[in-house]
Amino acid sequence: MALSSLADFSITDALNTSISGITQAENLMTPGLVNDAFRATDGSIARYLSDLAGINQTVAGTANAITVTVAQTWTALANGLRLAIKNTVGPNTSAATLAVTNSVPAALGTKAIRLQGDSALVGGEMLLNGIYEFRYDTSYNAAAGAWVLLNPSSLSSSLTSNAPFGNVAIGIPTVSGNALTIPITGLDGNVHSASNAGYVNFRSATVGSGAIAQLPITAATSIVISSGSTLGATNNVAFKGWLVAFNDAGTLRLGVINCTTLVSGVLTQYPLAAFGIASSTAEGGAGAADSAQTFYTGTAVTSKAYTVLGWFSYESGLAAVGTYGAAPTRTQTFDASVPLPGRVVNVERNQISSFVTGGTTTPVDDTIPQIGEGNQILTQPITPSSAANLLMIDFLGWGTNSTAAAENITTALHQDAVSNALAARLVTTAAINYGVSLTVSHLMIAATTSSTTFRVRVGSGGATINVNGIAGARLFGGVSSAALQIQEIAA
Repeated sequence: MALSSLADFSITDALNTSISGITQAENLMTPGLVNDAFRATDGSIARYLSDLAGINQTVAGTANAITVTVAQTWTALANGLRLAIKNTVGPNTSAATLAVTNSVPAALGTKAIRLQGDSALVGGEMLLNGIYEFRYDTSYNAAAGAWVLLNPSSLSSSLTSNAPFGNVAIGIPTVSGNALTIPITGLDGNVHSASNAGYVNFRSATVGSGAIAQLPITAATSIVISSGSTLGATNNVAFKGWLVAFNDAGTLRLGVINCTTLVSGVLTQYPLAAFGIASSTAEGGAGAADSAQTFYTGTAVTSKAYTVLGWFSYESGLAAVGTYGAAPTRTQTFDASVPLPGRVVNVERNQISSFVTGGTTTPVDDTIPQIGEGNQILTQPITPSSAANLLMIDFLGWGTNSTAAAENITTALHQDAVSNALAARLVTTAAINYGVSLTVSHLMIAATTSSTTFRVRVGSGGATINVNGIAGARLFGGVSSAALQIQEIAA
């Protein structure tokens, strides 16, 4: 048991293994550590002698059923509140029966308070006539001039799993009147309150400062995307909305943004990872939040620090964007494992060095190349992690024609067994056995979370095409290659 005050000591000698971080284990203490341990013990005793003057409240109940009723003022510490009491009832040997009621500040309510240093009481503690120190971890809200309580167990888990932004999670979104409400909760899924408070960490709004500010959340908090607000999405196209929190001069304001738009090959994307200071537009509540790459908040903010909280997605899109008749398909609380927009999520690649030849033609006209035209060079499957993410597909190789002085060669990209090509490019050889680069590139919304296969087909108007070779034979001993690479990019 780690000891830092008299309240931490156990009546079982063997459990008193350290004090103030100084080990008291057998044969491990140097003379210097012995002196330090004595000094720490003396300090603990002195603090308790100081606390004794303030004890004017005892405990109530019977042995093993003790209730601590607190009517006196708690002592404010740098990291919490402290209270010393005297047990005049009897020993408490059952951790489950100790409770603290009528506490000051009132926000403590009937919540159980732990003994300093313990996550729970252990058998033998709270002895008759013993003086004990209770402590509650807190975060001080300087703007409000008050102590805001944090559940110690939630604080501990947040430091482990969600340290970058605090101890909040995205709750279960709800819909009503075709509007979408997204709440934030504690890590336990319960809404925030004075007795189940949370906090969010923010960078400084001063560009040249690396300081961190922390805002508490002591009441149920959510953001509403009003009916009619499209966030820049398109009908029946998967999209992702990111939830953020702004620090508006000490007031926490939730915001939402659709970072990605891809229309006719034109991609625009807001870089959430770039810099955590931005401005927002008021959502307005009237269905006019219709632009992608724009932060929307209940109240507009200007040049304020923001923190990413997570995302929600409609994996099949909405039949009518802005009409939220159903909750999002997915919600994801942000942590270090969640890729921000623009980050590569996955890479799949197929590379061949074999010699490929074929004479199946691809017409050179104003029709879309079909799946049966040209010769299939290679394929590559991928299973996207989100239908809203992007797929960047690139093919690079080289080839020759063996039968014509000048010949058009078409490289086409297909998906699964769909007849129409996704993309195609044309190159013209200058002579027989003249080598040319074969390339095709395409950017698309994944639109699926199932395995999908991309295919590259190469054909000419009538000549025989060779890939990785010339005049019917391989070149470069097998180190020449053609490659198809697919990158999944977070939306």
